[in-house]
Amino acid sequence: MHHALLLLTAVTDPPPSENDVKAGWGALGLMLLLIAAVVFLMWSFTRQLKKVRAAKEAGVYDDADERS
Repeated sequence: MHHALLLLTAVTDPPPSENDVKAGWGALGLMLLLIAAVVFLMWSFTRQLKKVRAAKEAGVYDDADERS
């Protein structure tokens, strides 16, 4: 049954022509925005890790592993 539905969909749904498919400036803007968001998140995560490392070195955390 599943194969019949796939075949029916392939027959009744023609592929778009080359003139119908366009990436456009909106897609470029969205991609650049997503890249900027990932860079910002990586920068923020790095800052947080530096704070955690500094707090660990200052003895803020009670590390049971280091005492034994």
